[in-house]
Order: sequence, then C-alpha cells, then structure tokens
Amino acid sequence: TFIIMSCVIAVSVNFSTFLVIGKTSPVTYQVLGHLKTCLVLGFGYTLLHDPFTERNIIGILVAVFGMGLYSYFCTQENKKKQSVDPPLSSQV
Repeated sequence: TFIIMSCVIAVSVNFSTFLVIGKTSPVTYQVLGHLKTCLVLGFGYTLLHDPFTERNIIGILVAVFGMGLYSYFCTQENKKKQSVDPPLSSQV
C-alpha cells in the first residue's frame, strides 16, 4: 500500500511540475520549491516540535522576502506588458 501511495505521489509531483513550468517559467517553479521548503520547516516545527535554530529562522525570512520581491516584480512586469499591448478584441 505504501509503495503504491509513494508512486502515486511521485507521479503527481512530476505532473504538477510540468503544469507549473508550462504555465509560468522555470524561475517561478524554483520560487515555489523554496516556498515548499519553508512550509516543510514550519510544519515540522508546528506538528513535530522540531527545534528552530537561528539559522533556520533567518533562512526562512530571507526566502520569504525574496519570494515577495519576485512576486512584486513579476506583477509590475505583467502590468507593463498589459498597458503596452492592446487587448486582442480591440485589434480586430
């Protein structure tokens, strides 16, 4: 049962990787990977009471700050593209 569950999870992870990279970019996929790492550390602390070290906390804060900056700049770039490119319906 555990082997089958592991295989299903592995296939799901690979499929979601293709979906994310296909819809966004490889950089966005890496950012999501860092978010996953932060969530694993946070849930480990919350559910398993793993101790947080100062290094873990600083790393999580730096990663979250970087993700925020990445999201901000991606949003700004998308706004610029939308304001420069007229909608397809107005071109017809």
